[in-house]
Amino acid sequence: MQGRKRVSSREQVAQRIFKNLNLTDAQNEQLRSLMAKYREQMKLLRNELQKQRRVLMDIISSAEIDVEKADKIIDAIVDAQRKLLEQKVKHSRDLLNILGKEDFLKLQKLHKIQKQARANRVNRNKYKKGGVK
Repeated sequence: MQGRKRVSSREQVAQRIFKNLNLTDAQNEQLRSLMAKYREQMKLLRNELQKQRRVLMDIISSAEIDVEKADKIIDAIVDAQRKLLEQKVKHSRDLLNILGKEDFLKLQKLHKIQKQARANRVNRNKYKKGGVK
């Protein structure tokens, strides 16, 4: 069978979103590049944040808590959170520059709809499995 190339669910969502925005080929390419770069940067930042949180949990779970060491880790956690938020702001600015105001607002609306649909699926699955009563 001469199969089709398998497309990830992330790519399927991106294709639907791009289709709804009626973007040029150049904009599509810029967005794909920007999103891949953003995804990778956020992954690194989240990993660093998780690492710092694990270190803090180890510190506060020990019999003798080193407050000075905990304070340093808390500062590192706050710094990592700041970097995550700054990256989100930068990403939004970059999206706005590529898309323009109208398409940027459309994209935000599509993301909101997608997020709500995902939340509805999660809640529906909780009821099916008997997790929520």
